[in-house]
Order: sequence, then C-alpha cells, then structure tokens
Amino acid sequence: MRLGDLLINNNVISEQQLIRALEHQLVHQSKLGYSLILLGFLTEQMLMRFLSFQLNMPYIEEIHEDKIIQCSDYNKLTSKVARHHCCIPIYHNDEMVVIVMSDPINSHTQEVLASCILLPYSIAIGCEGVIRKGLDSYL
Repeated sequence: MRLGDLLINNNVISEQQLIRALEHQLVHQSKLGYSLILLGFLTEQMLMRFLSFQLNMPYIEEIHEDKIIQCSDYNKLTSKVARHHCCIPIYHNDEMVVIVMSDPINSHTQEVLASCILLPYSIAIGCEGVIRKGLDSYL
C-alpha cells in the first residue's frame, strides 16, 4: 500500500492534506514523507513508524551508546561515511549486524553499506535526529 493511502486509511492525514503534500513534493522535488513533515501534517516519528510498517522493517526509537558498533575488522563504515548517509550500526552478533537508517530505500547507501559491512546485515529505520545523536559517539 502506498504511504499516502496508508496514512489516510489510518486517519493520520486527510485526502486534502495528501493532495497538498503531493503538490509540494512536485514543486520542491522532495519525498512525500518530508513534504508531509514540512507542511506540519505529521511528525518525523509518525512518518518513520508508518514507513516501518509499509517497508516491513523494525523502527528504532532510541539508540543506546553501548549498542553502537565502532569500526572494526567486520565494520569498515567510517564516521564520515555514516554521517553522510545518516546510518549507524547498532548491534552485532556472530552472524548479523543491524544498521539503522533514516532512508532505508536509498540504493546508493545500500551499495556503500555492502562494501563497508563485512558480515550479513539487516536494516532498521530510525529518525534522522536520533541517528545523528548516536553518531556523535561513533568513531
């Protein structure tokens, strides 16, 4: 289901708000979700929750400093690259790394991650501000 339809069906926005956001998206060449936020129709947290549902991926509300994975033999993601792509590795076991991203469908970021993370990984979605705060302690 498309994001706009999902938001309307859950009574988060009206059809008129969706139309305004689609017009804004066209004029400003932005993503629909960010147009909805800029127009004040929903918060980033609400957007991420609905994207999490739409994309069937976990939503991370908070990043604890002790869960952040620093650069290592299996993680070549530098702080500069992580900041540029607004993503951060937060969990690792012997088989999997979890990476939180604010834009999990960005194909360029996916390519960068594939070259930097040397273990299999899964993607979770999170708010940009939360990720950037976590990146403050990422080396």
